Parts: sequence; structure tokens; C-alpha cells
Amino acid sequence: DIRGSLVDKNIDFDRKVFNPHITVARIKDEESGMALKSYVSSRSESSGSSVYKISAITLYESRFSENGPQYVSLFEKNQEV
Repeated sequence: DIRGSLVDKNIDFDRKVFNPHITVARIKDEESGMALKSYVSSRSESSGSSVYKISAITLYESRFSENGPQYVSLFEKNQEV
């Protein structure tokens, strides 16, 4: 157990429960939120489905700073469609 090893070695760590998730979009203001909602709704209605095909996925680390978040690519996987 990683947490137990950190405790045994007196290494400080964030004790919050890890909640893995995927952030699809970040909404900075109400106007952006409405635009995203409109886009998703129009795509769902025209195709009859909310399923999207992806050809690549990138794992980013968010580093928050005084100048806003900085995103660092940690891993990328491309897939031929």
C-alpha cells in the first residue's frame, strides 16, 4: 500500500481520497457554458447519439499558479481510426 509506505517513511502527502476523473471541458464563465451546452445539444440531436469517436488521448497534469492553470502533458496515445 503506497499510503502505508509514505506514513512509515514519515513522508507528507495529500490525505484526501483520490478521485480519478476525466475533465472534458472547463467552463470559465456563463457564456462559455451556454456555448458548450448548445454545441453538445446540437451534436446529440443531429446524430441521434451522444457517442463520439476519438483518435487520441492525452493525460495532463494541472499545475495551478497565480497566472492560472498550466497543463503539462504526461502521456499521449494515438490510435489510427
